[in-house]
Amino acid sequence: MNHVEHTYDLLGLGSRDGRLSWPLGLRVLPNTGVVDTQQRQIEALIQLATTQAALGAVDPRVTELARDTVGQLRHQFAESEVNLAEPRRVESRRFLKKLDKVLDQLHPTANP
Repeated sequence: MNHVEHTYDLLGLGSRDGRLSWPLGLRVLPNTGVVDTQQRQIEALIQLATTQAALGAVDPRVTELARDTVGQLRHQFAESEVNLAEPRRVESRRFLKKLDKVLDQLHPTANP
């Protein structure tokens, strides 16, 4: 297990091969180039925020950008979730909420 995977595990997010284990419903979204970029950006921002937290303080711009990117991914998901089986929709929604909670743990928003 590498450092990144260990970090994800400590945050309660599963990982594989150094990346988050994205649920199937979020891996099969249309517009895969945009979705993959959003997912990689979320991963990078979570890694940056955890590094900053270990050093004492998380820059709120990092978690705000991560929240915005999760919101964009959530929008992509909402546009096509009707095409997914219910278990995949539930799993994906749960994962997105987990990302929200992780970002709140790293740096709570002023207006939750």
